Amino acid sequence: QSRIVDHSHTLHGPLMRCWNLCCRSQPVPSDHNTMSEDYEAMSIHELRSILVLRGMDTSHMLEKKELIDAARKLDRADYDEEALKVFDELNLDPSPRERYCNLDALWRHPESGGRFYVGNIHAASNLQVLTDHDISAVVNCQGIASENFF
Repeated sequence: QSRIVDHSHTLHGPLMRCWNLCCRSQPVPSDHNTMSEDYEAMSIHELRSILVLRGMDTSHMLEKKELIDAARKLDRADYDEEALKVFDELNLDPSPRERYCNLDALWRHPESGGRFYVGNIHAASNLQVLTDHDISAVVNCQGIASENFF
C-alpha cells in the first residue's frame, strides 16, 4: 500500500535558495567601482527593485545604505560556492553535467535515497527514462488538454 509523506517543509528552504541563486546570477560589470557609484545615484525604490529581481527580500531594509550594502554583497557572491551549499542541502551530487537535461533531480531524501525530479515531456513520455530513474508517478503540470503517457 502506498503512503504519502509530506516532506515539503524540508524542500521549501533549499528550493527557494536555488531559485534565488538563479535569479541573482546576473553578470557583474567588470568595473566594480562604476557599479558602486551607480548604486549611490539610485533611488531607494530602484535599489529595492534591483534586489528583489535578484531574489532578495528587502522588506526589513529601511535605509538606503542597507540596500547599497546588500547589492554590493550580491556583486561579490561566489555562485559556485553557493550552488555547492544548495546541492548539499538537497542531498544531491554536485558533479558537472550537461547544461540542459530532460530530467533533473531537485531533492534526495537523506535516509531512503528517494528523489524528487522535474522533467519535460520527453522524460515523461519515455518509459525507459522513467524506469532507469525508478520513477513510479508523474505529475502532469501542463494544460488540461495535454496527454498522459503511462
